[in-house]
Amino acid sequence: MPASMRTSRGGRVNNLRILHWDPRAGCEGESAYSEGQEVVHVPDAERARAHLGREPFDACVLAVEDPDRAAEALTLLASLCPDLPVIALTPANGQTGAEMPRGVTACVARGDAAGLRAALEALRSGAPPAQVRPGASQERREALLADEMISLGLLAAGVGHEVNNPLGVILANLRHLSREIEAILGGSTTGVEGAVETERDRLAGLREALEDALEAATRIQRIVADLRLFSQHRSAADELVDLREILHLSLRLVFNEIRHRARLVEELEAVPPVAGSPRRLAELTIGLLAHVTSLLEVGAADAHEVRVRLERAGEEVALTVTASGPSSTGRAAAAGERERGSLALCRRIARDLGARLEEGVNMGPPGRWIRVTLAVAAPQPEPAPATAASADVAHSPRPLSVLVVDDDALVARALERILSPRHRVRSVGGGREALDEIEAHHYDVVFCDVMMPNMTGVDLYQEIARRHPPLAEAVVFMTAGVFSESARSFLSDPAHLVLRKPFEPYEVEDVLARAHARRRASGEPAPAA
Repeated sequence: MPASMRTSRGGRVNNLRILHWDPRAGCEGESAYSEGQEVVHVPDAERARAHLGREPFDACVLAVEDPDRAAEALTLLASLCPDLPVIALTPANGQTGAEMPRGVTACVARGDAAGLRAALEALRSGAPPAQVRPGASQERREALLADEMISLGLLAAGVGHEVNNPLGVILANLRHLSREIEAILGGSTTGVEGAVETERDRLAGLREALEDALEAATRIQRIVADLRLFSQHRSAADELVDLREILHLSLRLVFNEIRHRARLVEELEAVPPVAGSPRRLAELTIGLLAHVTSLLEVGAADAHEVRVRLERAGEEVALTVTASGPSSTGRAAAAGERERGSLALCRRIARDLGARLEEGVNMGPPGRWIRVTLAVAAPQPEPAPATAASADVAHSPRPLSVLVVDDDALVARALERILSPRHRVRSVGGGREALDEIEAHHYDVVFCDVMMPNMTGVDLYQEIARRHPPLAEAVVFMTAGVFSESARSFLSDPAHLVLRKPFEPYEVEDVLARAHARRRASGEPAPAA
């Protein structure tokens, strides 16, 4: 169990045990620590986590240099030791007490040894330190909820990756079987009519089962696509976002929670885009929907209603979520700490997005409503007209030689089944084998998984670019989701061709044609057939 703040009789700790978290070497505030105080210095989150997981501390002195790193540090502290006081060392011209980071107990300027001593003395005596931010305990709860959001993002990335590989296999093989059965059913009937009809009935039953399986797998595919948004650790704050699309996604994810409590009524008008982070907007809408739904009792869906209305109001877009029914107002009055914390988190996200969040009680049927209002995004310049696609993107008239590199043999075989009717396909399980194949044989296109043990897809691409530059133009990266920022940044470069798992047969054929067109554009002559 992670340690928290130590306690002593009378609320006073004679000798503080302090975690000093500062990426800089040494400790410039050493003179602020009194004799007898035990100070443990850590430069990063990994070492902080190790100490906090096994040792008790009375306070953390956190150097605040970069806002993003400080936010991550505060989230970690809130998750491991929610009650641990945090004193932030800020740049001399940085935050004041009124502007200190969320979750911080007190702020002291770097180099202000007297100020740090005073803050530590206040903690030691049990009195509130100077410059304590009001509502710090509430912000701790918000930080914990924010940490849960981060955990959700990590979960989404992991689930998406693990589900996408077998899902790609299911979809590819089911579609292959479906095409084969369709061909048999569409063929001529000769021989004994009774036997033929029996076989046709059996195949028709198989086709129905396959169609059901395809529909179910496609639903999983949509869920994974929805979760992909939450796996983005950061997303641009100034993207143009269709709030109606975000609401469709959010409603899909919380619908099961709603349907056990209320009827869902959607009134989603087409509205202009708003500026913001898609992930943050999704977190906000899901948080609002979940909070409003929590005001209703489970098991009385016919008596309750959740109404979601999206509309334009002048130069703003308004989203109103209303819960109405017998239990809505009473549940609101008795809402627990978690429900209040979730609404507080929604307020913080809305504030960060420059939105207004209001709430009130229905004048008509008993219930409550919450409304978020965002400004319509400023008009953007029209994008330059896209250049006409090259005629070379059409399917190649000759069979291509394709190398598939994936450590998941099932994925590789599924891709082979899609390509092999028209092309020559060879698959290998890793980067080293792929390099041996490329040295020994000619390949027109390489399909390469991004995340593989021993040699990643990016490493393989760089080696191909060094040895065979024209072939590097025809490398297609396959991904079921990446975890590292470097890989995500690499794949976002439009110069790279990407095939996302699970893939459709037409997507495979399209990216194959584009890769081959790029290979031909590189000027390397095609081998003799």
